[in-house]
Amino acid sequence: MGSNGPFLFDDVETYADGVAMRGIRSEGPLRVEGNPAAGNEVGNRDYNDARYVGGGGGGALVIRSSILTIEDATAADNIQCTLTAGYQGDSDGPTDDIPDNGSNGNYALNLGSTVLTIDENALSGACLGILAECLQSNDTTNAYTIECGISGNDITVTVRDLNGAAQDLGGLVDLGTLEIRITYITDA
Repeated sequence: MGSNGPFLFDDVETYADGVAMRGIRSEGPLRVEGNPAAGNEVGNRDYNDARYVGGGGGGALVIRSSILTIEDATAADNIQCTLTAGYQGDSDGPTDDIPDNGSNGNYALNLGSTVLTIDENALSGACLGILAECLQSNDTTNAYTIECGISGNDITVTVRDLNGAAQDLGGLVDLGTLEIRITYITDA
């Protein structure tokens, strides 16, 4: 495996035991580590081993995948979130009654409930980037797209209709449950 330049993943395949990036398979934890060509190796690694992906900047970075379930909460117009570990992923919750323009536990909604934030405390390390996101399960009768990003070390999630309009999650969960797979990189 080469170590020159960045690696882009355009496809994620799901397996019974987790997620594998296209062309990368792992017998154990998949880690992104320093670029040996740049002289910033981390430990004594065999960079031909498919568990390691050459990166830059040194330090071990970990690719993780988790499933975020967003569903109706006990209180009206609130949401409940559960983070379930996928491949090396994180688990948190369920956390009930996350209100509009407020927070509960490791989750927060903005005013209008269009952006959900997963706090870094729910994650194993600071989130440094999003590799992929997909709507894994949609119990509503409508089609949506998912947009994930990072804010500080947190993950942000926005659900959009096919016209690009951000959806009010408090109202959306009245139609059904959403499961979103998020594949991301953390610093630990």
